[in-house]
Amino acid sequence: MADKNNTGNTRFHAEKHSITANFRAFLDNAARRMLPPIAMLTIKKPASLQGGFFLLLLAGFLAGCADPGPRALLEGEQLLAQKKYTNAIVKLTRATELLPQNAQAQNHLGLAYHHAGMPNQAFEAYQQAIRLDRNLAAVRFNLGCLLLEQQRYAAAANELATAATLQPRHLEAWLKLGTAQLRQAPLSGAEKNQWLDAARKSFEASLQLSPTAEAYNSLGVIEVQRSRARDALKLFNSALQKDPHYPASLLNLAIVYQHHLNDPRAALQKYREYLAAQPRSGRFKEIEQTARQLDLALSPPAQPAVPPVVQAPP
Repeated sequence: MADKNNTGNTRFHAEKHSITANFRAFLDNAARRMLPPIAMLTIKKPASLQGGFFLLLLAGFLAGCADPGPRALLEGEQLLAQKKYTNAIVKLTRATELLPQNAQAQNHLGLAYHHAGMPNQAFEAYQQAIRLDRNLAAVRFNLGCLLLEQQRYAAAANELATAATLQPRHLEAWLKLGTAQLRQAPLSGAEKNQWLDAARKSFEASLQLSPTAEAYNSLGVIEVQRSRARDALKLFNSALQKDPHYPASLLNLAIVYQHHLNDPRAALQKYREYLAAQPRSGRFKEIEQTARQLDLALSPPAQPAVPPVVQAPP
């Protein structure tokens, strides 16, 4: 059977699970440097890598086919879908040997390495997929996510921008692109505003596809970095209109009220809402302590009455 490398017609879908611990947390590293002592949050959802999976199409096409290359690719994809990453690496490595010009095989091998916590091998596989098909949006997105996890924000932005250009209706690509640009901004010195402008455009592009709390919240963080606290408030509240319990925006509102607008009562209310919406994990205790100190400052305990001095009888 001839090699079928029809990557141009392949639909790609997001896998809805986390890749590394970097994306299990909500905390944004760049903003952590911006607003001590409580971090600004910008990301809620874990990274969703793009597999370019076409299992049903390939399974139907290969029914009764004994060609070992496509068969290894199909079996590797199935193992990926089952989260059996070590076994998937074995099958997909074989697929890339049998189908050396197949960009999807390299992309899936990169995915397997990525999920298995082997970023160097994932990087090499993604790069090889790009050498075979530079217009494969899925691998551009996956490589961008890997670079984002590694805090290589400028490089991540380049790959994610390509993915968004190739697939302009891909919401996740615009959100991750904006995140990379926003995280790069504090590292860029005189180019900070250029990165902030680019991040704003990316998040606004995502809003054209689907208004999300994540996009509104991230736009709010951009306004904070530009010292526009009241504009940031509007955007954080817009995020809460999409998701009333969105933790990032609840915490961001508390930070802005406390550190930028000198409104401790409003800050305390938002800290309490954040704590009520969050499980007792991560920075819960730190934020709980901040709220307790703020509450104590606003309502100090009454001092016990001092008894009058009694003069001794003569």
